[in-house]
Amino acid sequence: MRVLSWFTSRYDKLIAVSVLVLLLASLIVLSGRAGRRPESMPQPPADPPAVKPVDVSAYKDALARLENGRPGPVKAAGLFVPGTRVECSDCKGPIPIETFRERKPCPFCNFVPPPPPKDFDGDLDGMWDSWEREHGFDPTDPKDAQRDADGDGFTNVEEFAYGCDPTSAHITPLNAVLSVATIARRRFKIMFAGVTKSPTGILTFGLNVPGRSYFKKLGEEVEGFEVVAFEPLKEVQTKTVGSVTVDVSVLTLRRDGKDIVLTQGQPYYVHTAILEFALDSTQHKVRVGSTVEVRGKQLQVTDIDGERETVSVQPSEGEPLIIRKKPTA
Repeated sequence: MRVLSWFTSRYDKLIAVSVLVLLLASLIVLSGRAGRRPESMPQPPADPPAVKPVDVSAYKDALARLENGRPGPVKAAGLFVPGTRVECSDCKGPIPIETFRERKPCPFCNFVPPPPPKDFDGDLDGMWDSWEREHGFDPTDPKDAQRDADGDGFTNVEEFAYGCDPTSAHITPLNAVLSVATIARRRFKIMFAGVTKSPTGILTFGLNVPGRSYFKKLGEEVEGFEVVAFEPLKEVQTKTVGSVTVDVSVLTLRRDGKDIVLTQGQPYYVHTAILEFALDSTQHKVRVGSTVEVRGKQLQVTDIDGERETVSVQPSEGEPLIIRKKPTA
Protein backbone atom coordinates (compact mmCIF):
# COMPACT_ATOMS: atom_id res chain seq x y z
CA MET A 1 0.00 0.00 0.00
CA ARG A 2 2.92 2.31 0.77
CA VAL A 3 4.32 1.70 -2.71
CA LEU A 4 0.96 2.56 -4.33
CA SER A 5 0.66 5.64 -2.22
CA TRP A 6 4.14 6.70 -3.22
CA PHE A 7 3.35 6.35 -6.94
CA THR A 8 0.07 8.21 -6.55
CA SER A 9 1.65 11.17 -4.84
CA ARG A 10 4.39 11.43 -7.48
CA TYR A 11 2.39 10.56 -10.61
CA ASP A 12 2.68 13.94 -12.36
CA LYS A 13 6.43 14.10 -11.74
CA LEU A 14 6.97 10.65 -13.20
CA ILE A 15 5.05 11.66 -16.36
CA ALA A 16 7.18 14.79 -16.83
CA VAL A 17 10.42 12.81 -16.40
CA SER A 18 9.24 10.24 -19.01
CA VAL A 19 8.49 12.95 -21.57
CA LEU A 20 11.89 14.54 -21.04
CA VAL A 21 13.64 11.19 -21.54
CA LEU A 22 11.76 10.63 -24.83
CA LEU A 23 12.65 14.08 -26.11
CA LEU A 24 16.30 13.56 -25.27
CA ALA A 25 16.37 10.23 -27.09
CA SER A 26 14.76 11.82 -30.19
CA LEU A 27 17.39 14.57 -30.28
CA ILE A 28 20.19 12.03 -30.10
CA VAL A 29 18.73 10.04 -33.04
CA LEU A 30 18.21 13.15 -35.18
CA SER A 31 21.71 14.39 -34.51
CA GLY A 32 23.14 11.10 -35.66
CA ARG A 33 21.21 11.15 -38.95
CA ALA A 34 22.12 14.78 -39.66
CA GLY A 35 25.80 13.92 -39.59
CA ARG A 36 25.51 11.31 -42.29
CA ARG A 37 26.28 12.17 -45.92
CA PRO A 38 23.49 11.41 -48.42
CA GLU A 39 24.03 8.59 -50.81
CA SER A 40 24.70 9.68 -54.43
CA MET A 41 21.85 9.62 -56.97
CA PRO A 42 21.89 6.63 -59.33
CA GLN A 43 23.18 7.45 -62.80
CA PRO A 44 20.89 6.69 -65.83
CA PRO A 45 21.99 3.79 -68.00
CA ALA A 46 24.04 4.59 -71.06
CA ASP A 47 21.66 2.70 -73.37
CA PRO A 48 18.04 3.21 -72.12
CA PRO A 49 15.35 0.84 -73.37
CA ALA A 50 13.21 2.07 -76.34
CA VAL A 51 9.74 3.51 -75.56
CA LYS A 52 6.89 1.38 -76.79
CA PRO A 53 5.19 3.16 -79.78
CA VAL A 54 1.56 4.41 -79.42
CA ASP A 55 -1.05 2.28 -81.14
CA VAL A 56 -2.70 4.56 -83.78
CA SER A 57 -4.44 1.82 -85.70
CA ALA A 58 -7.91 2.97 -84.59
CA TYR A 59 -7.16 6.53 -85.76
CA LYS A 60 -5.87 5.30 -89.15
CA ASP A 61 -8.92 3.06 -89.52
CA ALA A 62 -11.25 6.01 -88.89
CA LEU A 63 -9.42 8.15 -91.48
CA ALA A 64 -9.62 5.35 -94.01
CA ARG A 65 -13.38 5.03 -93.49
CA LEU A 66 -13.89 8.75 -93.95
CA GLU A 67 -11.83 8.77 -97.15
CA ASN A 68 -13.91 5.87 -98.49
CA GLY A 69 -17.11 7.91 -98.08
CA ARG A 70 -18.73 6.46 -94.96
CA PRO A 71 -17.98 7.29 -91.34
CA GLY A 72 -18.60 3.71 -90.15
CA PRO A 73 -19.36 2.66 -86.60
CA VAL A 74 -16.27 4.21 -84.98
CA LYS A 75 -17.29 6.55 -82.16
CA ALA A 76 -15.04 8.85 -80.15
CA ALA A 77 -16.20 9.84 -76.68
CA GLY A 78 -15.89 13.53 -75.85
CA LEU A 79 -15.47 14.63 -79.48
CA PHE A 80 -16.48 18.26 -80.07
CA VAL A 81 -16.88 19.97 -83.43
CA PRO A 82 -17.50 23.66 -84.10
CA GLY A 83 -20.96 24.72 -85.25
CA THR A 84 -24.31 22.93 -85.26
CA ARG A 85 -24.42 19.52 -86.93
CA VAL A 86 -27.35 17.51 -88.22
CA GLU A 87 -27.55 13.91 -89.29
CA CYS A 88 -27.33 13.09 -92.97
CA SER A 89 -30.56 11.36 -93.93
CA ASP A 90 -28.60 8.85 -96.06
CA CYS A 91 -25.32 7.91 -94.32
CA LYS A 92 -26.21 9.34 -90.87
CA GLY A 93 -22.97 11.31 -90.79
CA PRO A 94 -22.71 14.58 -88.80
CA ILE A 95 -22.93 17.32 -91.45
CA PRO A 96 -22.93 21.10 -90.81
CA ILE A 97 -26.43 22.53 -90.63
CA GLU A 98 -25.48 25.12 -93.30
CA THR A 99 -24.77 22.25 -95.69
CA PHE A 100 -28.25 20.87 -95.06
CA ARG A 101 -30.01 24.23 -95.41
CA GLU A 102 -28.20 25.13 -98.63
CA ARG A 103 -28.85 21.64 -100.06
CA LYS A 104 -25.15 20.95 -100.63
CA PRO A 105 -23.81 17.39 -101.05
CA CYS A 106 -23.01 15.49 -97.87
CA PRO A 107 -19.17 15.53 -97.33
CA PHE A 108 -19.30 11.82 -96.40
CA CYS A 109 -21.54 10.25 -99.04
CA ASN A 110 -22.28 13.10 -101.54
CA PHE A 111 -26.00 12.73 -100.89
CA VAL A 112 -27.92 15.91 -101.81
CA PRO A 113 -30.89 16.55 -99.47
CA PRO A 114 -34.19 17.17 -101.31
CA PRO A 115 -35.76 20.62 -100.96
CA PRO A 116 -38.18 20.94 -98.03
CA PRO A 117 -41.92 21.19 -98.73
CA LYS A 118 -43.33 24.67 -99.15
CA ASP A 119 -45.11 24.48 -95.81
CA PHE A 120 -42.00 23.39 -93.87
CA ASP A 121 -41.59 25.33 -90.61
CA GLY A 122 -38.16 24.52 -89.22
CA ASP A 123 -38.23 26.81 -86.16
CA LEU A 124 -41.90 26.06 -85.36
CA ASP A 125 -42.87 29.74 -85.17
CA GLY A 126 -46.03 29.38 -87.25
CA MET A 127 -44.51 30.78 -90.48
CA TRP A 128 -43.24 28.75 -93.43
CA ASP A 129 -39.48 28.89 -93.96
CA SER A 130 -40.01 29.70 -97.64
CA TRP A 131 -42.29 32.63 -96.70
CA GLU A 132 -39.78 33.89 -94.13
CA ARG A 133 -36.92 33.85 -96.65
CA GLU A 134 -39.13 35.58 -99.23
CA HIS A 135 -39.75 38.48 -96.83
CA GLY A 136 -36.23 38.70 -95.39
CA PHE A 137 -36.79 36.89 -92.06
CA ASP A 138 -34.59 34.28 -90.41
CA PRO A 139 -36.21 30.81 -90.70
CA THR A 140 -34.11 29.65 -87.73
CA ASP A 141 -35.23 32.40 -85.33
CA PRO A 142 -38.66 31.74 -83.77
CA LYS A 143 -38.70 35.17 -82.10
CA ASP A 144 -39.33 37.01 -85.39
CA ALA A 145 -42.92 35.69 -85.41
CA GLN A 146 -43.93 38.16 -82.69
CA ARG A 147 -42.16 41.14 -84.23
CA ASP A 148 -43.91 43.79 -86.36
CA ALA A 149 -41.67 44.41 -89.37
CA ASP A 150 -43.78 47.17 -90.97
CA GLY A 151 -45.11 48.77 -87.76
CA ASP A 152 -48.78 48.44 -88.76
CA GLY A 153 -49.87 46.97 -85.42
CA PHE A 154 -49.94 43.35 -86.59
CA THR A 155 -47.23 40.78 -85.83
CA ASN A 156 -45.41 38.95 -88.61
CA VAL A 157 -47.20 35.68 -87.85
CA GLU A 158 -50.58 37.46 -88.03
CA GLU A 159 -49.63 38.90 -91.41
CA PHE A 160 -48.63 35.38 -92.53
CA ALA A 161 -51.92 33.87 -91.29
CA TYR A 162 -53.99 36.35 -93.32
CA GLY A 163 -51.83 36.40 -96.45
CA CYS A 164 -50.56 39.98 -96.12
CA ASP A 165 -47.22 41.55 -96.90
CA PRO A 166 -45.41 41.94 -93.54
CA THR A 167 -43.11 44.61 -94.96
CA SER A 168 -45.86 46.99 -96.12
CA ALA A 169 -47.82 49.07 -93.62
CA HIS A 170 -50.45 49.75 -96.32
CA ILE A 171 -51.42 46.08 -96.56
CA THR A 172 -52.81 44.83 -93.26
CA PRO A 173 -55.10 42.00 -92.13
CA LEU A 174 -57.73 44.52 -91.03
CA ASN A 175 -60.30 43.47 -93.62
CA ALA A 176 -59.79 39.85 -92.56
CA VAL A 177 -59.85 40.22 -88.78
CA LEU A 178 -62.42 43.02 -88.61
CA SER A 179 -65.99 42.11 -89.50
CA VAL A 180 -69.53 43.42 -89.18
CA ALA A 181 -71.31 41.61 -86.37
CA THR A 182 -74.67 43.41 -86.69
CA ILE A 183 -76.22 46.44 -88.36
CA ALA A 184 -79.27 48.13 -86.89
CA ARG A 185 -81.30 51.05 -88.23
CA ARG A 186 -83.79 53.48 -86.79
CA ARG A 187 -85.93 56.04 -88.56
CA PHE A 188 -84.76 59.62 -88.23
CA LYS A 189 -87.35 61.73 -86.42
CA ILE A 190 -87.39 64.56 -89.02
CA MET A 191 -88.78 64.11 -92.53
CA PHE A 192 -88.38 66.57 -95.40
CA ALA A 193 -91.94 66.98 -96.70
CA GLY A 194 -91.56 69.67 -99.36
CA VAL A 195 -90.49 73.19 -100.31
CA THR A 196 -92.32 76.37 -101.26
CA LYS A 197 -90.97 79.47 -102.93
CA SER A 198 -92.24 82.97 -102.13
CA PRO A 199 -92.73 85.65 -104.84
CA THR A 200 -89.45 87.17 -103.67
CA GLY A 201 -87.60 83.85 -104.14
CA ILE A 202 -87.31 82.89 -100.48
CA LEU A 203 -87.49 79.12 -99.90
CA THR A 204 -89.45 77.63 -97.03
CA PHE A 205 -89.03 73.97 -96.16
CA GLY A 206 -91.75 71.82 -94.67
CA LEU A 207 -90.35 69.47 -92.01
CA ASN A 208 -92.42 66.91 -90.16
CA VAL A 209 -91.75 65.27 -86.81
CA PRO A 210 -94.16 62.94 -85.00
CA GLY A 211 -97.12 65.11 -83.93
CA ARG A 212 -95.80 68.39 -85.33
CA SER A 213 -94.82 70.27 -88.52
CA TYR A 214 -92.20 72.99 -88.99
CA PHE A 215 -91.61 75.54 -91.74
CA LYS A 216 -88.03 76.66 -91.76
CA LYS A 217 -85.68 78.68 -93.95
CA LEU A 218 -81.93 78.27 -94.56
CA GLY A 219 -79.94 79.15 -91.44
CA GLU A 220 -82.80 78.37 -89.03
CA GLU A 221 -82.93 75.49 -86.55
CA VAL A 222 -85.35 72.62 -86.14
CA GLU A 223 -85.18 70.09 -83.26
CA GLY A 224 -81.57 71.09 -82.57
CA PHE A 225 -80.48 70.84 -86.23
CA GLU A 226 -79.50 73.77 -88.46
CA VAL A 227 -80.87 73.92 -92.02
CA VAL A 228 -77.66 74.51 -93.99
CA ALA A 229 -78.21 73.59 -97.66
CA PHE A 230 -80.80 72.72 -100.29
CA GLU A 231 -80.33 71.18 -103.73
CA PRO A 232 -83.27 70.82 -106.15
CA LEU A 233 -83.15 67.53 -108.04
CA LYS A 234 -85.43 65.68 -110.44
CA GLU A 235 -85.25 62.00 -111.29
CA VAL A 236 -86.96 60.03 -114.03
CA GLN A 237 -88.35 56.77 -112.67
CA THR A 238 -90.02 53.93 -114.52
CA LYS A 239 -93.47 53.05 -113.24
CA THR A 240 -96.12 50.59 -114.44
CA VAL A 241 -97.83 53.43 -116.29
CA GLY A 242 -94.58 54.56 -117.88
CA SER A 243 -91.76 56.95 -117.01
CA VAL A 244 -92.50 59.72 -114.52
CA THR A 245 -90.41 62.58 -113.20
CA VAL A 246 -90.06 62.54 -109.43
CA ASP A 247 -88.84 65.35 -107.19
CA VAL A 248 -85.89 64.01 -105.19
CA SER A 249 -84.54 67.33 -103.94
CA VAL A 250 -82.30 67.07 -100.86
CA LEU A 251 -82.13 69.19 -97.74
CA THR A 252 -79.07 69.10 -95.45
CA LEU A 253 -79.32 69.47 -91.70
CA ARG A 254 -76.26 69.82 -89.46
CA ARG A 255 -75.51 69.33 -85.78
CA ASP A 256 -72.15 69.05 -84.01
CA GLY A 257 -70.38 69.14 -87.34
CA LYS A 258 -72.28 66.13 -88.74
CA ASP A 259 -74.61 66.37 -91.73
CA ILE A 260 -77.93 64.61 -92.27
CA VAL A 261 -79.04 64.65 -95.92
CA LEU A 262 -82.83 64.26 -96.29
CA THR A 263 -84.50 63.38 -99.58
CA GLN A 264 -87.87 64.99 -100.19
CA GLY A 265 -90.78 62.70 -99.40
CA GLN A 266 -88.59 59.83 -98.20
CA PRO A 267 -87.83 58.71 -94.66
CA TYR A 268 -84.21 58.83 -93.53
CA TYR A 269 -82.72 55.97 -91.55
CA VAL A 270 -79.80 56.21 -89.16
CA HIS A 271 -77.63 53.09 -89.16
CA THR A 272 -75.43 51.82 -86.36
CA ALA A 273 -73.09 48.86 -86.65
CA ILE A 274 -71.10 46.67 -84.32
CA LEU A 275 -67.63 45.81 -85.60
CA GLU A 276 -65.90 42.75 -84.12
CA PHE A 277 -62.14 42.30 -83.96
CA ALA A 278 -61.48 38.57 -84.35
CA LEU A 279 -58.05 38.42 -82.68
CA ASP A 280 -59.33 39.40 -79.23
CA SER A 281 -63.15 39.32 -79.77
CA THR A 282 -63.56 42.99 -78.85
CA GLN A 283 -66.57 44.84 -80.27
CA HIS A 284 -66.99 48.48 -81.31
CA LYS A 285 -70.34 50.22 -81.81
CA VAL A 286 -70.06 52.77 -84.64
CA ARG A 287 -72.11 55.02 -86.89
CA VAL A 288 -71.24 57.23 -89.85
CA GLY A 289 -68.61 59.71 -88.71
CA SER A 290 -67.43 57.59 -85.80
CA THR A 291 -63.74 56.87 -85.29
CA VAL A 292 -62.54 53.56 -83.92
CA GLU A 293 -58.98 52.52 -83.02
CA VAL A 294 -57.77 49.04 -83.91
CA ARG A 295 -54.17 48.00 -83.19
CA GLY A 296 -53.05 51.61 -83.08
CA LYS A 297 -54.80 52.55 -86.35
CA GLN A 298 -57.51 55.20 -86.46
CA LEU A 299 -60.43 54.17 -88.66
CA GLN A 300 -63.16 56.65 -89.56
CA VAL A 301 -66.54 55.23 -90.56
CA THR A 302 -67.61 56.83 -93.84
CA ASP A 303 -70.68 54.73 -94.70
CA ILE A 304 -72.92 52.00 -93.33
CA ASP A 305 -74.89 50.06 -95.94
CA GLY A 306 -77.76 48.20 -94.33
CA GLU A 307 -78.76 46.37 -97.51
CA ARG A 308 -75.29 45.02 -98.32
CA GLU A 309 -74.41 44.75 -94.62
CA THR A 310 -71.09 46.50 -95.09
CA VAL A 311 -69.24 49.30 -93.30
CA SER A 312 -66.82 51.54 -95.18
CA VAL A 313 -63.87 52.90 -93.19
CA GLN A 314 -61.00 55.21 -94.00
CA PRO A 315 -57.73 54.45 -92.13
CA SER A 316 -55.55 57.34 -91.07
CA GLU A 317 -53.02 55.88 -93.52
CA GLY A 318 -53.64 53.72 -96.54
CA GLU A 319 -56.55 52.91 -98.82
CA PRO A 320 -60.25 52.82 -97.80
CA LEU A 321 -61.55 49.46 -96.60
CA ILE A 322 -64.94 47.81 -96.82
CA ILE A 323 -65.73 45.72 -93.75
CA ARG A 324 -68.21 42.94 -94.50
CA LYS A 325 -70.69 40.89 -92.55
CA LYS A 326 -69.24 38.29 -90.23
CA PRO A 327 -69.60 34.89 -91.96
CA THR A 328 -71.94 32.44 -90.29
CA ALA A 329 -70.68 29.02 -89.27
